Formats: sequence, structure tokens, C-alpha cells
Amino acid sequence: MTVLEAIEQLTAERKEKRIEPLNIVFRSIYDKLSISWFEMAEELERLKEAGLIHIGDTPKDRYAKLLKTRQS
Repeated sequence: MTVLEAIEQLTAERKEKRIEPLNIVFRSIYDKLSISWFEMAEELERLKEAGLIHIGDTPKDRYAKLLKTRQS
């Protein structure tokens, strides 16, 4: 699973449960992946630069929010 796929899956789960906001904390993303924290952080930055996600801060963690969905 890629970082973007993890964010998409977690976002879909939050939408299904009607949980707002659709911010996904880094810890939740990391728990879905089998890569290092450093690799995840690099990929999150790349996705941010590509305009696919927004990255923000919470009191205890950082979060990613999906801005655009991939087109098939």
C-alpha cells in the first residue's frame, strides 16, 4: 500500500462513518504502511508539493488532508 492509498482509505473510512474533519493524523497513516517513518515523511512531502494533500498540525501530531482524488 502506498502513502496516498493509505490516506484515501482512511479518508473513505471517515466519510463512511461521517466523521469530520477528514484530517488523517500521521500516526494512522504510518500504522497502515510497511515503510519507515522517514520514507513516509518524504512521500507525504512529495504529495504535498504535487498538490494532492494538505499537511497541518494538531496539538500532538501532524495531519494530512486529501485535496484531490486520483483520476483513473
